[in-house]
Amino acid sequence: TLADLAASLGRLDPVTLVAAFGLYAAGLGLLSARWHALARMAGGTAPPPVSAEVFLTSVVVNYAAPIGLAVPTRAALSKRDLGLSVSGSGALVLWEALLDLGTLALVGGAWLLLGGAGAVAVLAEQ
Repeated sequence: TLADLAASLGRLDPVTLVAAFGLYAAGLGLLSARWHALARMAGGTAPPPVSAEVFLTSVVVNYAAPIGLAVPTRAALSKRDLGLSVSGSGALVLWEALLDLGTLALVGGAWLLLGGAGAVAVLAEQ
């Protein structure tokens, strides 16, 4: 309930809360910088703040709209606002997805190698 949510918010450690918000903001900053770098590689000409605006707008769309609209929104905004062609915008979205999948595969593989396999085995037993 909302009362439970309010009560749990009151028990949060302020330092942890500030750290969590800071890490989230830093993560969005890094993702925006990555988006800008990829846009430049694809032939985009916009400055970093415009690239960040495109990326962050698509993040907001991802939270506000049904699943699956963030990527097309990001591609459309990239074409319009970053000076990309249709093929450049598509390449940008594809490269982002490949980087995400590659990073997840590396992190997941490292986790399994460093002891995560044991945790999977415990979960499988339950």
